[in-house]
Amino acid sequence: MWRRQPSTITRSLRGIKHHKAKAEERFFRRFFSDIKILDLNLIAAERSGEIAGRLLSLGTAVNSVDVLIAGIAVANGAETLITRDRDFESISRVTELDIKVY
Repeated sequence: MWRRQPSTITRSLRGIKHHKAKAEERFFRRFFSDIKILDLNLIAAERSGEIAGRLLSLGTAVNSVDVLIAGIAVANGAETLITRDRDFESISRVTELDIKVY
């Protein structure tokens, strides 16, 4: 099952809204309406805090949004996270997430 975090949707729609691309907006709204959106809840926030703490212990700085995404994934039992963002390689060192960078 495909799952997305709200930040992924925000990133996708940001350019569409900026360029006022109505057809693309309709497409993404239909596309995302069939995908389960994972919440940033208390458990996900706790997992994010744990990940951030482990990274800080290693002296590794990672974008806080990426840490939140990883925390949401961990809290929801994700095993694999597919991304273009290499920050997640650092996150994989302190979680059991299998990170696939393309």
